[in-house]
Order: sequence, then C-alpha cells, then structure tokens
Amino acid sequence: MAVPITILHLTDIHIRGKHADDVKRRVNAFIKFATAKALKPDIVVVTGDIAFSGAKGEYELFEKIVLLPLANCLHVQPKHFILIPGNHDVERDLVTAPQNELARSLSQTRDAENLLLKERSPRLKNFFSFAQSFFPGAGSSIVTSQISAENAHTRLFSIRGIRVGVAALNSAWLCVDDNDKNHLFLTERQVSDAVETLKSAHLRIALCHHPFDWYHSAEAKLSLGDLARTFDVILTGHLHQPESEYQLTPSSETLVFTGRAFFDGKIREQVEDGFHVYEADIAQRRLVARYFKYVRKRDVFAKDTDHADEGEFPFNLPLSRSLFPSHSLAIQRLADTGNELQQEIRQELSILQGTTNPVIVTPKLFPFTLSKGKRILDRRAVALSDLLKANAIVFGPADSGKSILLKSLASEENTNSSLEDNGDAVPACLYLSLSRIPKPITSATIIDVIVKLTGVTGGEGDLPLLRLIVDDIRSDTEATVAMIQELCGQKGWSFLLALSGVFVAETLAQAESCKHINFYAIQP
Repeated sequence: MAVPITILHLTDIHIRGKHADDVKRRVNAFIKFATAKALKPDIVVVTGDIAFSGAKGEYELFEKIVLLPLANCLHVQPKHFILIPGNHDVERDLVTAPQNELARSLSQTRDAENLLLKERSPRLKNFFSFAQSFFPGAGSSIVTSQISAENAHTRLFSIRGIRVGVAALNSAWLCVDDNDKNHLFLTERQVSDAVETLKSAHLRIALCHHPFDWYHSAEAKLSLGDLARTFDVILTGHLHQPESEYQLTPSSETLVFTGRAFFDGKIREQVEDGFHVYEADIAQRRLVARYFKYVRKRDVFAKDTDHADEGEFPFNLPLSRSLFPSHSLAIQRLADTGNELQQEIRQELSILQGTTNPVIVTPKLFPFTLSKGKRILDRRAVALSDLLKANAIVFGPADSGKSILLKSLASEENTNSSLEDNGDAVPACLYLSLSRIPKPITSATIIDVIVKLTGVTGGEGDLPLLRLIVDDIRSDTEATVAMIQELCGQKGWSFLLALSGVFVAETLAQAESCKHINFYAIQP
C-alpha cells in the first residue's frame, strides 16, 4: 500500500507576549501528541494569523515558541513549512486613511489587481520580512516561485515521486479592521500566476486565510471560481472553527477545509482550539481528514468527534485535472518495497553477524579497467552514488556484500526520490534478483515481473522510466548481460548489474558491446 502524503494544517495562532504561556501549553501538548502518534508530516502549512498585531516581536516569539520546537519534534526542515498572512498579521497603524478609503471603494477585480501589482503592501512588512529571512530557497526537491508582485508564492514539492504544488496566496493584503468582510479581493492574477507555475503538479493545494464568503461579490465567478476549478484542495483559516466541504459544480470539483484556531487568542470556554492532519493517497484518489481539538482540563489534544465521527472522515480526492503518470505510481510502489528490502537486509546481516542488532558495513568500490589485456584496479575508492551515474557492473566474491549493497541503493534511492532542477522526474530504481524470476529468463519474463512490481495498469506500454538493479546473474552470464543491455536500450532505461568472479567481469570488459559500461570491483 502506498505511503500517503501527510499535511499538517495549523492556523490562527495569534501569538503575543500576553498569551505566550497559553500558546506554549498547546505546543507542549502537540509535541506529546505528535511523539506518541509518530506524526511525520511531509508538509506543514500555517494559514494565517500567526501574530496578533503584526509586530516584529510577535514573529520572534512565534519562531522561538512554536516554529523551532515543532520543526525539531516533527523532524521537518524549515523549507517544508509554508506560511501565509492573515488579518492579524497586518500592522493596522500603517494603514493610512486614503489607503483605507481606496480599499473600501474597490468594486471590480481588475481594479484590485492593478493595485495589487503596484507594490507589496507595507501593512504586512513584518510578516514578509520574517517569512523570507527564516525560510530558505528551494533545493533540488522544491521549486519556489514568487507571484503577483511578491505578495504570494508557490512551491512545487517532490514527495516519493509525487509532485505536490502548493499556492501560498495572500488574502490579507487589503485588510484594514474588523469590518473587512465583503471588501477583500484575492484577484484573478494571484490565482492564474499560481496555476501557471504549478502546471506539472499531480496534486494542487491552495492556501488562503479567508474562506470564500469573506470576499467581494465581484470575486465569486472570477477568482474564486478559478480557484475551485484549478485546485484539488483549498485550506483556509480565520473562522476559528472547523469546516469541511466537498464542492461539486458543473465546472469544478474541490475539497475545502477550514481549520480550528491553534489558539483562539482569548481564553473562552465555548471555543476549542485544535489542528487538522490530511493524508492524501494519490494512487487511490482518497484523502482522509483527521481532526483534533485541545482539551484544556487535561492539556492534551484529542480526536475532534464533534466535527466528525471518530474524529476523521474519508473524502474522494479530486484529481480530474491532473493526469497521474505511471512513473510516479511506480516510484510510490517501489518506495513501499524499500521497507521489504530493508527487512531482508537486516535478516541477512543478523545471520552473518550473529546478532539481532546488525550493523551495515559499506563495502569499498574500486574502478576496474583493462589495458592491453592487463587488469588495472584504481585504489581510490569511489562513492556509492557513482554507481547510479551511468550503466555499471559491480563484481566480487559471493560473500562481498553485493546483494546488501544493491538492496540498500534501491531502497534509499526511491525513498529519497526528488525532482531534478528542470522539474523532470528521476528514474525509479527497481531491484531484481534473477534467482526469483522463473526460468528461462528472457526479456518477456523480466517485463512481466516489472509490470507486477510497479503496479502499472497499462501493461508493458505504460512502464515508467527505470533504473534496473539486477542481482544474482549466475549462469550464462554473457548472454544474460547482453539481453539486459538490449532491453534497457529499447526502453531508455539505465542499469546496474552484479556479477560473481573477476574472470567473468574481465571477459565482459573486453567485449565491444561493454566498452561504455563502468566496471567496479567490490571488496568487503
């Protein structure tokens, strides 16, 4: 079963010095909960109202009391946190009377869009200053794009081969006071810019602080309609109470969730704080929403059975706009088999080392070449990652650890699968032991096994980009290697093969068909 993509949704924290201890109690309760449940989200989103009044010191307090403790507890890097502003992140003193009048006079989306693109609103300067200083730029697995005059941004994540696009939209850029309702504009430009940068995403998620009924009526058919048509999931805050809705219209299908306030901002018995966790199974097109509320009397988070039976509810995941490629399904399937490979590794090592807590000892690899019939072994050991840079053959004695090495490489490569800088997916690694394939071993029998392992529904014609890692080549070695070479050449795949014995490797190294293959001698 594929590992779901897990998203932690926090909102409305309202941190300030006066209530720092109240927020800290909730953070401590959350850490206990997350530790007990082994919660490991892939993405953490905070949909606005991080601060209470947009003051610089409040963001410093948020970093110290909330952000860093949660990042450490969840083992989530800062780049996997996404923050957006809310109305409490606005410094209201910076909003002048003319700005207030202009905001209240807007009646058309186009006029609001022109105002949005002129400059970033100074009312949110402390929020943006904190967000940009704390959260680093993208790495190889995350692509970040600024949109709409830097008022918003998008991130494209690669999570176990699935491209997840998140649009961090700014609905607070016109916020002035407590009478903002029906005067707010998201604008078509924010939505269209976000969609453009997330075209390659398999799952698209939009974040905006305000729910749909808080915007100007002119937004309903344009910006909000586009949002529902182009995003699979929409996460909001602001209401302090949970709402969950599956929206289906003739032109759109989307899930909309409004989260509980993590801290309401006041101590009111009738208001219960909380958070949500979403688990999205792309292959099954299913999203399970789990709801949790804070129990003040016990300082714990518990299932929110007021909002849903058993504190959770399964939804169909709308992915009609996102044609899901076989490549990503394959990586998910193969990432799951990585756990099985790790178990096999532990069992093999336990037997070899005579202990229930074996230690993986990485063997050394040395480049091997032939020059004028003489063996040349380069004594400079190479990194294991070099094995995956080009077609390669490793060889060594039966007890040299070849199988353990290959299983570890396949497991780790798929678990850590990411996007290249150009957004293309890397090949999925597939470990094959020829001793487990029915005889005679042919291209057809190998294809049959690959189809079953990757779970592709279209058969051979739908197979993804692969890197074959083939173990246990023991008989008719030259013919088997030639067959695998031909198969990979036809499919555009790369390969890593494991052989026993230096003489077999030496024979292959002299063959014209193997002159572009890297050979490595393995030593325990």
